[in-house]
Amino acid sequence: MAVWDGAPPSGKGGGTADTVVEARAAGIPVDVVWPDGAARRSAG
Repeated sequence: MAVWDGAPPSGKGGGTADTVVEARAAGIPVDVVWPDGAARRSAG
């Protein structure tokens, strides 16, 4: 399980997004859990 906001990798490596991308590429299922009322912030 990873706690992740769904944002793309930053390019620095080793972040949650990088880990999720690698896990999914390796066929490891990843569940993203959103608490009630949670939302992504808009970039910009």
